[in-house]
Amino acid sequence: MELSQINEWLSLVANIGVLLGIAFLIVEIKQNTEAHRSDSRKALMANDQASLLVALDHTDIFTKMGQIEKLTQEDQYRLSFVYAIDLRNREFEYFQYKSGSLDEDSWKSYRNLILANHANERGRVWWNKVGRGLINPNFAKMVDEMLSNTPNDEMYDLLGSWDEGL
Repeated sequence: MELSQINEWLSLVANIGVLLGIAFLIVEIKQNTEAHRSDSRKALMANDQASLLVALDHTDIFTKMGQIEKLTQEDQYRLSFVYAIDLRNREFEYFQYKSGSLDEDSWKSYRNLILANHANERGRVWWNKVGRGLINPNFAKMVDEMLSNTPNDEMYDLLGSWDEGL
């Protein structure tokens, strides 16, 4: 066997090794991407659970959502903090969606909470006076578009009256 044939065989073996290495890297990248998405979903769920627990401690405020009476200053603070926590969660989810870490159906289900909180008279006032300035301008623009195309949401009325008529 000549030296040139040995070199050709070694080159072939080296090229096969490179191809196998690339294939291995592709598999690793796919596994890491799935692990990242799984971690993202866990973080999203943890954030939402924390928001719900905070809201649970302030259910008295939500009973006032559809009422005309003015909230006390303390109630305005409490509702503002609950709204701000939830809005920050939605902002995080939005950017997870934009980066491809969250699928569109999941994002749509999360964003419906924006409408529950802000597509009502009291929520829109808070959004216009306070909320818009707390978040990323691109996210704020998306929320503005959602709210401009949505009639008043009655989620809080439903949360407190779904058992009627049984």
